[in-house]
Amino acid sequence: MTEQAPKLLKDLELFSELNQQELEDVASLAQVRKSPTDTTVFHEGDDADAIFVVVNGKVKIVTTSTDGKEFILSVLGAGQVFGEMGLLELAPRSASVVTLTEVEMLVISRTDFDHLLNTSPGISRKLMAILSRRLRRANSKMESLAYMDVAGRLARYLLDMAVDHGQRLGNGWVSV
Repeated sequence: MTEQAPKLLKDLELFSELNQQELEDVASLAQVRKSPTDTTVFHEGDDADAIFVVVNGKVKIVTTSTDGKEFILSVLGAGQVFGEMGLLELAPRSASVVTLTEVEMLVISRTDFDHLLNTSPGISRKLMAILSRRLRRANSKMESLAYMDVAGRLARYLLDMAVDHGQRLGNGWVSV
């Protein structure tokens, strides 16, 4: 990575608690990958061999039914991490990831990420916080399915999209 890498890493949630030396260590391990729009980063069922952090752009996390229907689990943008579940569980990928825009991402191999988890408690804390937030969101989605009608679920989904990806336009309007 470049000389600016430690500053870039510090701005990403997963690495925000690291000191300068730890940031430099991460920078030496991370590879930068750029992918054009509509590129599959990995497929559901692939071996989990790395963790990814979006630097710029957006990706979608998807599963596909046996009859080819795609279900979008999540849309992630700059600063967000993906691919961690398979690494932590030592299991195959549970979903596919496809770029929605041109994407720049950091890629850290399983071996290097294991080393970072063991030597940098700040990364472990941040990863636990990220996973906890995702679990809360999954719980919220299950509650919506159990307690809300279709109109309520749609309203909840649009609000979540506005919070996660919206841009304020003024006068109370948000573009999603």
